[in-house]
Amino acid sequence: MRKISKHSLTPTEYKILSAVPRARSYAEISRMAGISTSYVSRKIEELYGRGFRIRGIFDLEALGLSEVFLLAEYDDEIFSPPNGVQIPYILRKIKYWRGKTPLMAIYAAVPEGQEEEFSEALGLEGIFRRVVMTTRWRIDTARLTELRNGIPVSAYERLSEVYDSIEPYEPRANEKRVPDRVDTWLIAELMRNPYVKIASRLRYVGVKQQVASYHLSRHVERFIIYNTVRIKERARPPYRLLGINAAKGEERRLGRALAQAPAVYEAYVLEDGIIMALVEAYKWEEGDLYRLLRDSEYVEDFEEMGFVMEEPRAYSTPYGNVVTEKSWILDPLYASLYTIKRKTENVSRDYFVYELD
Repeated sequence: MRKISKHSLTPTEYKILSAVPRARSYAEISRMAGISTSYVSRKIEELYGRGFRIRGIFDLEALGLSEVFLLAEYDDEIFSPPNGVQIPYILRKIKYWRGKTPLMAIYAAVPEGQEEEFSEALGLEGIFRRVVMTTRWRIDTARLTELRNGIPVSAYERLSEVYDSIEPYEPRANEKRVPDRVDTWLIAELMRNPYVKIASRLRYVGVKQQVASYHLSRHVERFIIYNTVRIKERARPPYRLLGINAAKGEERRLGRALAQAPAVYEAYVLEDGIIMALVEAYKWEEGDLYRLLRDSEYVEDFEEMGFVMEEPRAYSTPYGNVVTEKSWILDPLYASLYTIKRKTENVSRDYFVYELD
């Protein structure tokens, strides 16, 4: 039977993707789903071509990074730096509009203890807050997700049934450790694709297989908390950026509840109790979510910050010359901003960032 959408999943495809968050390899997906490894490999490659993206999610705090969120006036040199420059530590950029005024939201993971310095270096006027929890849609455990014609859709109307059973926290690593230079490269690779064949990437960084394997097993894997599946452009823009004031004490649980449905792939709970949510929804999903926010006892108020007309941009953590023995450093940030300001071409850099498509 012909599928009605490139995002429509067969039962077998859904079973494969539901194994992804907990699986570290195609072999583990195969074992969980009861499907051959070769079929899993071919199917995931096909799903990638249809807009499904798999990302490795790390415990950034355990790695010595602090998550922050910034709302500011739009700056084209920060949002779209010239000459291919990437600004390290920024993980997501969202350009949104309030009427005809362009604005910008930035989610970043910066060296612990250097949050204010990071903000001052960017030189953007706006609202700067620490993030106390980032929650993401997980296809395997999302309580407000159901399949309709093979497409994962939001079921916010069921929130009252499951709300009290939603745990108000995200998984964490069991230790803390600042990565070294090899580790930072492996982390960036696995954020981009948790099933990457590391051996195929060694020539780009000049690391030997034995060294990479040691760092992967001894240093890096323990900080992967799960993988996510994102459906790129499941709903076409415009999207909505919402600021949600949760009832006191309900900030974390409500943040997790919002991301139990695919309409909110990612939500950020800020230190002042506000939840920032990027809503990538079909029109009817958007209506259901707005009704929920209007009527829920767990929501004090909410505000539409603006509308998003293009896909937000996502990035890995940086790698290369970004760490000392005891901490991450901001030198690469200053180098990138200096390069942007001088509009210099062909600058040799000793750090790198992956843009995640």
